[in-house]
This record gives sequence, structure tokens and C-alpha cells, in this order.
Amino acid sequence: MWGNRSVKKTQFLVAVTTALALVVSGTIVMSLMLQPFESRETDTIVRVIGDNQVAVLPSTLPQYSMDFDERAFATSDNGSFSRVLSVSGIGSAQAAPDSVVVMLSITTEGITSAEAVTFNGKIFSSALDGFGRLGIDRDQIETTSYNLVPIYSRPSREAPPEITGYKALHDLAVTIGDPRLSELSRIAGQVVDVSAAAGVNGINGIQFSASQERFTELRNESLVAAAQDANIKAQIIAKSLEVQVVSVLSASESGIRAPMVVMQRTMAETSIAASTDVIPGQLEVRSHVSVSYEIGPM
Repeated sequence: MWGNRSVKKTQFLVAVTTALALVVSGTIVMSLMLQPFESRETDTIVRVIGDNQVAVLPSTLPQYSMDFDERAFATSDNGSFSRVLSVSGIGSAQAAPDSVVVMLSITTEGITSAEAVTFNGKIFSSALDGFGRLGIDRDQIETTSYNLVPIYSRPSREAPPEITGYKALHDLAVTIGDPRLSELSRIAGQVVDVSAAAGVNGINGIQFSASQERFTELRNESLVAAAQDANIKAQIIAKSLEVQVVSVLSASESGIRAPMVVMQRTMAETSIAASTDVIPGQLEVRSHVSVSYEIGPM
């Protein structure tokens, strides 16, 4: 009988101890639930489920990979996250050319190298005289290349190649500048006509472009247009995302396309007409910029 009483007493003590442990645990949980968020320890995270607040430890939460661009989620001085919106802008500016380069070539042949060079020089001198009559100075004429090469032939398939003559090739460029487009076109056509009359037998191209001063003006205008385009894009995107643009973080120029209009014509086509008409188009400078904006809540 005394043994039965001892077993029942032990069972009673175990039950009481278990009940006390449950009461203490419940008290701790309720204390965490009722404790204000600001006064809790930093290792406790509050989750709101319906109308209840549940305190959990960070170790019990799922772990996610935070692989973000640090530029898009950079921490600011006040500890908040700074978000970045990056856009690109394109701008252009147009103007009439104020400079033209006529690229010519003189090709002559002779039995000897001296003969080929002499023939080439006579044509070049005649062309210079014609350019002078047009009011073109010598400093506007530039030799871009000069080559003298042998001409080979084979008397038969078995025989080695033999030199049968020489070829002289003289490439030159005539540069004309005039702010008046009609005058620029007229002189360029006259240069072609005078060259053909002098014996020049090649036109490598007619290149209209802008002087350095005009190019700078067009570049600046295109850059302003590109920056405005980027700003408009940023405002539209920010508004659609229900955020606002706070400031510009960085801006860079990603490329400028220089203006140039190239026309090509063979000397055979030129010699058919009594005079050559050259009509250039408008020059266009295009700029690209990349801008990063800081965005924040509206």
C-alpha cells in the first residue's frame, strides 16, 4: 500500500511540474506578443497575421538570396535604400554643310618610270592652273598618296614575268569651305569639270562635312536634345511606377556620330555632261547619353 502511495505522489509531482512549465512558457510568449516593437531586442522580428502580432526569431524565417545590383539598392547615409533608374537619351541636330572635299586621282602609264611620272605631273599642273582660276589656293590642295609601280606581263606561261612599263598614281584632295550651300555646291561641280578637262581620270568621292566650328555647334545642340530625351523618359517611367525622380546620380556621353555626306561619281559619267551639278543633303549629328537618377516615393 505504501508503494502505491509513493507512485501516485511521484505522478502528481510530475504533472504539477509540467503544468508550471506550460504556464511559464505561455507567459513568455504573451509578453513578447504584447511588448512594443520599438522596445524589443534587435534579434526579434514581428510578423503581422490578421489582427495579431507574432514574434519570431530570424533563424526561423526562410532565407532568400539577395543578388541585387548594388547601384540599384545602395544604402544612403540615413540607412534607407536608394533606388536607381537608368535611362538612355538620343538627340540630333541638323544643318547644311559648310565644307566639301573633292577626292581626285591621276593615273598615267609609260614605258619608263620617268615617262609615267612626267605624264602624271603634266596633268597635275594643268589641274592646278584650273583650280587657280576658280580661286582655289594651293593650301586647299593636298596630295594624299603617290605611288609608282611596275607593270608586269608574261610572254608565255612558261616565261617569267617581265616589266613592260610603269604606272604612276597620284591621289589628291581639294578642300573648299563656304557657309553658302549653293556656292559650295557650285564650286564643287566646277572642280570636277576642271579636273576632267585637265586629264584627271578618277574621282574617288565628294565628301560634304561641317567645319570644326559648325560641328561643335551641332554637337552641343544634339547633346542638349539627348539629355532632355533622357529626362523625359525618366519622368514617364517614374510616374508609371508611382515614384518620383529625386536627383541625378551620374551622366555620361556614350557616342557622337560626326556629320558627313559622301557622293561618288566616275569620271566617265562626268565627261558626258557639259557641267557637273552637285547637290548635298543636310548633315546630322546624333548624340547618345546615359543618365542614372535616384528615385524615391511620391
